[in-house]
Amino acid sequence: MSPNTEHSYIAKAAIKELSSKHGNYHEKLWASTSGTVVGEIQHTPKGVWDTIEDPVDGHSDWFPETVSNLLGSTELWCDFMSLSPPEEYSEVFTGAIKKALAKLAEKSAKSGKKIVVRILFGHVISTPVDCDALMEEFTEGLDDSNSNLEIWIGAWRNCMSWNHAKIVAVDGKHLHTGGHNLWDTAYLQVDPIHDTSIQLEGKVAIQAHQFANDQWEYIKTEQSTLKGCVLSTSQWVVRKCIRSCLVPMSTRVDISEWPINKATQFAPLFHKDILPLSTTPTEEEEERSKEVKILSLGRYGDMGCDDARSSDGAFIAMFDAAKSSIRLFLQDLGPVNRTVGGRKISYLSWPKKYMRVWAKAMFERDVDVEIVLSNPTSGEERGLYSNGWSCEEVAAEIIKAMRELYPNASQAEIKKKAVDNLRICWLRTKKGNEWQTGCKVGLHSKFFIVDDVCTYVGSQNLYEFDLAEWGVAIDDKRQTEDFMTTLWNPMWSCSYLDGSDCNPEKVMEILDVDRDPRDEISIPKRDIAVMALNINVEQVKKSKFFIEGKE
Repeated sequence: MSPNTEHSYIAKAAIKELSSKHGNYHEKLWASTSGTVVGEIQHTPKGVWDTIEDPVDGHSDWFPETVSNLLGSTELWCDFMSLSPPEEYSEVFTGAIKKALAKLAEKSAKSGKKIVVRILFGHVISTPVDCDALMEEFTEGLDDSNSNLEIWIGAWRNCMSWNHAKIVAVDGKHLHTGGHNLWDTAYLQVDPIHDTSIQLEGKVAIQAHQFANDQWEYIKTEQSTLKGCVLSTSQWVVRKCIRSCLVPMSTRVDISEWPINKATQFAPLFHKDILPLSTTPTEEEEERSKEVKILSLGRYGDMGCDDARSSDGAFIAMFDAAKSSIRLFLQDLGPVNRTVGGRKISYLSWPKKYMRVWAKAMFERDVDVEIVLSNPTSGEERGLYSNGWSCEEVAAEIIKAMRELYPNASQAEIKKKAVDNLRICWLRTKKGNEWQTGCKVGLHSKFFIVDDVCTYVGSQNLYEFDLAEWGVAIDDKRQTEDFMTTLWNPMWSCSYLDGSDCNPEKVMEILDVDRDPRDEISIPKRDIAVMALNINVEQVKKSKFFIEGKE
């Protein structure tokens, strides 16, 4: 396959939007770049589209091994980012990371060359990361006397924003990114949650390193202030004394370094000029290469930056450029909600900026919009993987946006679009939407395809929650066709059952329901975070990697 040297009209629309409104974040939050897709798209669990049997033991152990191998391949610099650390009591992900770091310690000792590893998590509200305890775990048994490995573990939060990106970027040329967290119970055991990531090689990895920089700078800035010093002291008291305290601050940062007497307090910043000059590829390497055009797309959320939400605008531009189809494979679209006192209480709103552009695409250009969502109550024993809205409620909000955009359209015209162009269903395997235990099949992917030419894989949900996110848009028709063949088509054939999950008649009946209430009953921010981020608080409390506190 010859390299794709020009962006599609989908990516060009995104670049135009980004250049005009987010130029100050070029090569921080977004860039036009390139890379090679390594293997198939990484979806767990595998094989469920072809069999009625549940996944067997060890079904997805290949995934943490892939992450470990990538981390362990570092020669110069690795950025490792996720929402939160692995569960302490589940050893597969933790063991994979420790194995890789041990390999790097040995490698750096033998070569005498310095290796930098920056590991970054989010300080999720009420479950902040104990970076010191985590560093002790990850470096257990490592000899720092002659190692040239330096590691930093950091975490941050500002109000209701924190890191949610999932990245392993190595030496400016290897990259793993997508939706997977580092949780054994979610992905590796019984009733696994579906998720999607991708592995790449090429210049796109540089953009992942640069995306991490500002978050490390934020940690440094906040902890260097008086507030940061007070917070750091309170965390030390928590760790060494009572392990529980009141930390009444909306901003929280923490960092730990290794080795203590060698590494600086704050992590260094990545610069492209530290990378070795690229060499001319061999004939064999050129033959093996299948480089494609890629957009890196990120956002910082509410990290104290001005309008640092570049990816949102890019998504809108991509959807607005669609001519034939928008296919979405998502956890949910409705806002985080729960029932309190018999009433459904919502946090934030529906993603109307996306719904309006989908409605416009259907009404004006006859674009087909296909959406697969996680089943309600899925994964409830590990933290919910659905915000609880029905397919018909999601459809109603999209059609409501259409009605608001085209007030002169008749009810018949609106209904025809709902019937002809909008298809929404629950995720199913070949067996159905339940595992053998009776638990519903859950989905955590953040994946969409526009016009079968451009594919997004990343960490960003399309329901509203203002976090730091990152992902890639693979802008190549032939590569997208491969994603369609290996993931979308078999998944859709199992999931979409002739509209049984979304009856257009019911959708039209419920258009006038107000699903954006502002009730007098408030949801604690802790509960909001738990519902939005699939966190099982009881499991979290068992881990020494988290500081229990009342926030």
